[in-house]
Amino acid sequence: MLDLAFAPGDKYLAIGCVNSVVRIYSTSGLKQTHEYRKHRLSVRKIEWHPDANRLQLASLDEEANFIVFDYVLNQVVYSVADFGKNFIFTNSGKTLVSCNKDIRVWNYSDCKLMHTFSIGEAEIETLCLIDIGQGAALEQAGRTAAGLLFGGEEVPLSILNLNEPSQPPQPIEGLCHGPLMKIMKLGSSKRIVVVSHEQNIAVVSYRQNSFTLESTFLGYNDEVIDVKFSKATADGYFDRES
Repeated sequence: MLDLAFAPGDKYLAIGCVNSVVRIYSTSGLKQTHEYRKHRLSVRKIEWHPDANRLQLASLDEEANFIVFDYVLNQVVYSVADFGKNFIFTNSGKTLVSCNKDIRVWNYSDCKLMHTFSIGEAEIETLCLIDIGQGAALEQAGRTAAGLLFGGEEVPLSILNLNEPSQPPQPIEGLCHGPLMKIMKLGSSKRIVVVSHEQNIAVVSYRQNSFTLESTFLGYNDEVIDVKFSKATADGYFDRES
């Protein structure tokens, strides 16, 4: 197993496997309900569409082949080659963001490429979307802009405003030491968790484009290769510790 993801509503759990298989289980009794073998290599990333009514599962393999499986129809509805090394849905599910050495924005309704942001020559490994305010005018209109946090082993932690293609990404300094492995939003709070390969996990709060380091967890004896939240306790745990 390389990745797992709960469907919206937590009724189903999907697992991406090293043998190119994706398995879906009912969380009631953990009985397998579906299995598909449409990938040729290990399935490195899976994520459900955020709309619970769709029940569609996106998966990405080591060859950067991207597949969307419809649970209700029991069939693949989209397949895209050279999609990227990682991907993430926007909150609405109308668009997808993928990365490799660049960042690409895709229209989900037809999986067509909408925009490409050129970043550099090093590979981007992790993505995280947050809402960033864009001044009083947008706040009064009740709007926020989509901020994309990204980084990698050779790519420093940076933020990109997806609504402003002309603006270059801005580096965020002082929050993560060593090669960056993962960025995750902490539930519904204005916090993110930044994980490096070099044994540290940082909890960071943010407001608009300002980021503050709250705490750092150390003490691992080997490099960190992955981290996930416990669904029931993520917000509460860090609230008690902060």
